[in-house]
Amino acid sequence: MYSWFLLLSLRIWQGAPPEAIEELLCELMGWGMAPSVQHFEHLAETYALHREVAAAELVLDRMQAAGHTPLLRTYNRLLSGIAMNGDMAAATRVFARLKTQGLKPDVQTMRALFKCVRLYAGRVRVETARKQALSKPGDTGVAAHLLSQRTGLFLAAYSQLAVWQGEMVAAGLKHTPTSMHHLLAALDRLGYVDDCLQLAKLNEEKKTGVYKAHRTALMVASRSRQVKHASSAV
Repeated sequence: MYSWFLLLSLRIWQGAPPEAIEELLCELMGWGMAPSVQHFEHLAETYALHREVAAAELVLDRMQAAGHTPLLRTYNRLLSGIAMNGDMAAATRVFARLKTQGLKPDVQTMRALFKCVRLYAGRVRVETARKQALSKPGDTGVAAHLLSQRTGLFLAAYSQLAVWQGEMVAAGLKHTPTSMHHLLAALDRLGYVDDCLQLAKLNEEKKTGVYKAHRTALMVASRSRQVKHASSAV
């Protein structure tokens, strides 16, 4: 059974599609062995990494039908896969399901959610730039509409980020350097530079030197603020 676990891990590391993982599980069952929680976790994560989120969520149902109860680790792995694609809608659904099951998030859960917001913001920026590039040159109306649309999406994402951060505080969870880095980077990518700087400064004052991992996010935020001030001065 452990050899199958290692084989699945290797195939995922190699970037195997979900169909390949499904075939391995079928072969496993053909030998008279029932898939374990870990096997289903591998499958769900693979579907999420390949942007087949609906199928990934169905794996949770398949786990339960097989007599297994999804663990917090199960949800964390699924959220990590979802975060890689910046799918905030899916992350919100899965996180709600986690809580409905009576599980409490840990720092790994929150790290995945913050990372999801960061990558989502990056996707929105790229898509906005792509649409602007395809629009008619000099069409200020389209440019203004796209920027307004992006602002609305960022505001919604910022509100969700604030809710998740609030839940983390309410649960008594403390940031690790990695989770704080993703939170700061998310704020920066969403354009909330002042929030990013204030939060980083607050944590640096609490534990000097612990947050050096966030230096990149802080440098980007500082540059953004300098550009904004320079533009205002012109």
